Amino acid sequence: NLQLKEDKKNGYFGKAEIGSNFGQFGNAKLMANAFKGKKKLAGFMTSDNTRFEALNWDESRNYGDGGNMTTEIGDDGGVSMYFNGGGDYDEQSGLPNQLSIGGLFSNKWDKFSTNNSMQFQNLLINGKGSAFSKTILADSSIINNNNSEQRIDKRKYKYNTTNEWGTDSTGLFKVVFKVADVLKDASADYVGQTTNETGRKINQSNRTTGLNEDDKTIAANLSYRKKFAKKGRTISVLSDLNFNDKKQDGSLLSDNIFYDYLGNAIRSEKVDQLKNSQQNTSSINTNIVYTEPLDKKGKAFMLFKYGVAIAKNDALRETYDRQKLSNYSANAGLVDSLSNHFVFNNQSHTGSLNFRYVEKKYNFIIGSGFGTAQYQLDNIENNTKRNIQFNNFIPAFSIGFNPKQQRRLKIDYSGRTINPTLQQIQPIIDNTDPLNVNIGNANLKQGFTNRINVSANDFKVLKNKYIGVNGSFSNTDNAISSSSVIDAFGKTTHQSVNVQGNYNINASIWYGIDIYKGLNLSLNFGPTKSRYVNYVNNIRNVNDNSANSFGVGFNYWGEHAINFYTQFGASNNQTVSSIRPNASTNYWSYNAYGSIDIKLKKIKTYLNFNIESRMFQKSVVFPNQRDIHIISPSIRKTFTKTDSWEMKLYAFDIFNQNTNVERSITSNFISENVNNGIRRYFLFS
Repeated sequence: NLQLKEDKKNGYFGKAEIGSNFGQFGNAKLMANAFKGKKKLAGFMTSDNTRFEALNWDESRNYGDGGNMTTEIGDDGGVSMYFNGGGDYDEQSGLPNQLSIGGLFSNKWDKFSTNNSMQFQNLLINGKGSAFSKTILADSSIINNNNSEQRIDKRKYKYNTTNEWGTDSTGLFKVVFKVADVLKDASADYVGQTTNETGRKINQSNRTTGLNEDDKTIAANLSYRKKFAKKGRTISVLSDLNFNDKKQDGSLLSDNIFYDYLGNAIRSEKVDQLKNSQQNTSSINTNIVYTEPLDKKGKAFMLFKYGVAIAKNDALRETYDRQKLSNYSANAGLVDSLSNHFVFNNQSHTGSLNFRYVEKKYNFIIGSGFGTAQYQLDNIENNTKRNIQFNNFIPAFSIGFNPKQQRRLKIDYSGRTINPTLQQIQPIIDNTDPLNVNIGNANLKQGFTNRINVSANDFKVLKNKYIGVNGSFSNTDNAISSSSVIDAFGKTTHQSVNVQGNYNINASIWYGIDIYKGLNLSLNFGPTKSRYVNYVNNIRNVNDNSANSFGVGFNYWGEHAINFYTQFGASNNQTVSSIRPNASTNYWSYNAYGSIDIKLKKIKTYLNFNIESRMFQKSVVFPNQRDIHIISPSIRKTFTKTDSWEMKLYAFDIFNQNTNVERSITSNFISENVNNGIRRYFLFS
């Protein structure tokens, strides 16, 4: 039971790194961490145009705030905390150039601790891309191709603080407070055209958009938990508070030309507009969980849970015709059909009572909950209000069986509501893309999803053998889907609607075993089947989708001269739409990942080869074969007895093939997006 004395917990560590190809690419990092007892002070500065992330996982733990933390209270009263990356850089396509500066201070006393961090991030992106889409109709299909260029300048200021008081027995109180301000300037140019299946031109579009955005957020997470003297008696309280103020100033300039069935231009539509919007949102979500033991052995419990959620969304959107702004009259140039002031309030209450029984080899929870949800929709412009109320009965159960320490079987059911968003219900037209117009639907109903899940796994430690099986089924009542109306000129009007019949079935199987002294083989298989209902030109369309994924991997990792891991996967995707069953889609995609490490410890030299491959099958639907193979080797050498210095030569994407490709099939809509990414470079650091 060795313990480090408090006066010995003093020291510092740091990192300085610089790399360049003496041309376009380079990176630099300067980091320091000093600690004395329970005090910690850290800071960093990074600049990089070879990747999107400012800090990797280890650097974020040592010098930053470690990422965002989320706390949840389960139906059994247990508190779970997990971390995520925080969404600092959501964009992953294009050529990035980022700068990041941050600092952290933390300290801990007997029953109090504090952790504070500040950070500034600046990200510049230049992106180019192309998009292909095909919309299947009852008697034909329309095909759209476009090319785009985008420029983004994003600046983010954020401050996080986490503070804890007390203990589990006296009561542990925790406060997490986060403030962020994101400033964004973006512009984009689009050029595209729409044709029918024979290649006849239907429309042609040129579009330029601009956006200036200021997005301020304040978030707080308050939690309290206490374990009483009586074993099993606990109380947990968790509150999430969120406030957001988003302002946007935008512009839209587009020129759309439409053609007749002979291919002659017959009509032109020009749009020159300014768009302003302001959205203020606030919400509070509180859950209280109380557990009461029913026997002296601590096997049976009653769980009481109550939750309340209150939210408000005040959204003002204004569109002005730039040609009429010189009028100087009241509301000069205001486009009424594209402008609106809408307030969306909602309030929900949920309560549940569950019985839990825990034995060494099995446990179960069974109970039910009841909830009410109230919506108030207030259209300020025409002074109309609409109130909607939903009542939900939510049964729940979970059964677990553990015949051995590493062998488990679990069956559980859960139900949850799906609320329409403000964008889905707001009665306003969004013409950001004049050829794809969105209209809100104030008559949307709340959806409800039922889900049942079965999982089983077995792990033999000494043999390093693992097998796991998981299966789930879910269906949604009043699912929120889409209705699309496409006219003869290829212009599409979208609206959210409620539908019946959506479901999803999926399963997965994993198997892993050591086949020879540290050489591990892993296999996985996952079938999926789903049904998605939507409307196309007022015709109900049932889309049946199925997919099968396969994977195999080899791993050899440890204190060896050579280590490696490889993973190969393949997936097949099929879909059939009822409006045109003979136009089904079927394609394969493949991926492979691998890394080889060679350690020459006597001369302190280390070699690495990273391999990533993505292959997309050419088919009737997707006319292009997409094969991308990214091979990135490196060699590094360390110096001094403590390996404090390191030199490295790194090559990324030797074959100069890196491209971001995304393919998807949703209902009767098929798309492929191809965007540029960082390609071949050599870096000496």
